[in-house]
Amino acid sequence: MKKAIFATAVALFIGFGANAQIRLGAGFMGGLPMGDFGDFAGFGIGGGVSGEYMVTDNIGAGLSAGYILFTEAEEGLGDWTQIPVHLQGSYHFMPGEDFNFYAGLGLGMNFASYTSPEITIGPITIPEETVNDSEFAIVPRAGINYMFSDALGLDFSTGYAIVGDVSYVPLNLGIVYVLE
Repeated sequence: MKKAIFATAVALFIGFGANAQIRLGAGFMGGLPMGDFGDFAGFGIGGGVSGEYMVTDNIGAGLSAGYILFTEAEEGLGDWTQIPVHLQGSYHFMPGEDFNFYAGLGLGMNFASYTSPEITIGPITIPEETVNDSEFAIVPRAGINYMFSDALGLDFSTGYAIVGDVSYVPLNLGIVYVLE
């Protein structure tokens, strides 16, 4: 019985190892605030990095991290930052092609910070204050890779980030580098 379990584990390792491919990405991130969040936050801009291990030709699992600064929608409202750190799963519809569409889901934490500006009303001054929080996030997403070569390509993706009471549309444009 032990030999059968060991043989199965070796076969799975060799099977996954034969397709072992790691996709590294880096790029620019944007964020379009939705709902009530859009009433006090303007367009967000930042950057991010990601890594994805291709479990099979079509299925990838990975990790992403980023930083987005949402400017104030109106002067005097303050700035919001989001630092998303997510585990991701993706299904690639056309692996090995120059254009590869994918869809997936990200789950993780968004670490948020809000800085309110200093406010002076007559003789009273309310100092600048920063509030930090973290919330669980769910991000269904879809994207496309355009590969210039076997190892280098362009990546564009979008989704819908649900972070507690806040939601926004993340927009990502970057490069992807494939290690085989």
